[in-house]
Amino acid sequence: MSTMLPTSDLGGVPTAIVLVFNGQNLGPYTPGQVQAFLRSGQVTNETPCWVPGATVPSPLGMLPGFGGAADVPANPGAPFQPTGSHGAKVVPLQSYGDAVPAGFLVRAVALLVDGLIASAAIVLLAFVSGFMLGLLFGGNQASFEALVITLQIALVIGYSLYFLTQHGATPGKMLFGLRVVDTATGGRPSVGQALLRETVGRCLSALFFIGYLMVLARSDRRALHDMLAGTAVLCLSKTTRPGK
Repeated sequence: MSTMLPTSDLGGVPTAIVLVFNGQNLGPYTPGQVQAFLRSGQVTNETPCWVPGATVPSPLGMLPGFGGAADVPANPGAPFQPTGSHGAKVVPLQSYGDAVPAGFLVRAVALLVDGLIASAAIVLLAFVSGFMLGLLFGGNQASFEALVITLQIALVIGYSLYFLTQHGATPGKMLFGLRVVDTATGGRPSVGQALLRETVGRCLSALFFIGYLMVLARSDRRALHDMLAGTAVLCLSKTTRPGK
């Protein structure tokens, strides 16, 4: 007898769904995208799928909110060629092997490593810019300090933007086998996603650390800044997975 698949903490509906089609994992998709596939006949309630926390795939109709969807026979003349929410080609999750959502501890340590790297860069920047800008601003100490702080903030944000959009992970995350992905396409975050994640998202997550602690309570291990930006952090390394 089939059992209900693990779902998200928000209303029981999964936040990400991976569809199994011709032996290939496609996604992850949002519930809205999968409902659209159902209505168009590209998938049925019998289509196997994965959700965060599942150990085996189960029929799509077993998910909360999908059991009552119209079970329209798939149209053999309409090949299943879904794309992500940005029109980008979907990256099959099997490209990441047997990756799982990254846990709180490994993410915290990776963030600490990135903080140390950024701090070293800030010290170097302060030393170089302090000499160069001191010559330009002379005795105008307030303007000098404001510009140095602006450069330091730009450095920290630019550090994350570059590595997330170009490599899918910052050096700290790379060290522990973590990857930040767009939940709609499975690919690297866009510049807009990375900017939202590392600015507004980080500031909101830092309020009483509630946004970070959400990782402990959610089955998909997404922090507040991940949900705002539409991203997730996967653990590709077997040695740094939750419980290891």
